[in-house]
Amino acid sequence: MCCKVRVLPIPLLFEAQLVVGLFVQAGSRQWMRTLADHSIVYVTEMREPDCLEVHISPNVATYEHHAQRRVAASVMFEIAAKMAEKGNCTILHLANVAGCKDDTEPLLADYPLLPFQWERLCRGFKETFLLTP
Repeated sequence: MCCKVRVLPIPLLFEAQLVVGLFVQAGSRQWMRTLADHSIVYVTEMREPDCLEVHISPNVATYEHHAQRRVAASVMFEIAAKMAEKGNCTILHLANVAGCKDDTEPLLADYPLLPFQWERLCRGFKETFLLTP
């Protein structure tokens, strides 16, 4: 699975932000939001490491999937950025698809000094969102 993100440490009041973001609880430590295209964005509370992991389904398994997952990925990055900004947290981008994993800097944001910027995404999503390689 490519292009999941981690928000760490777990921000205070993140559950309220998820409710505002139209997420519903899907388990004791998981929330989900189903989008109009039937894709799903998941947020999972992790204990090791102490973070929130945000990923999409269907996942990005090939480089070409980046463009096909545009809507779900935009929600994934947006909710991660909102939670990190409110909690002064760090966002790490975990990429493992060929074409992304070799040139991706894992640090997407470190609030308050380094806010989220779309230019820091992996090459696949950078091409999808910014139309540049």
